[in-house]
Amino acid sequence: IRGRHDAQIMKKVIMSLPNEMELDQMREKLSLFLERSGIGEYPYLVCVHRGEKDGIINRHVHINFFQRRFESGRSNK
Repeated sequence: IRGRHDAQIMKKVIMSLPNEMELDQMREKLSLFLERSGIGEYPYLVCVHRGEKDGIINRHVHINFFQRRFESGRSNK
């Protein structure tokens, strides 16, 4: 692979979610976020986590997305 040594290929967003939120509600909210932010136009991966430590639940979501479309290679800037 050729390119600059400091080139960013993928970005990552981590967001907290209310612990009471149902999975269907999360899907709706995440779909709306992806649409409004423009991330949904690019290749992305969403992972919902229900972390727990010492009995404390920490529900959150990781969104990894590419900054370029695979077809055109153009940036989302």
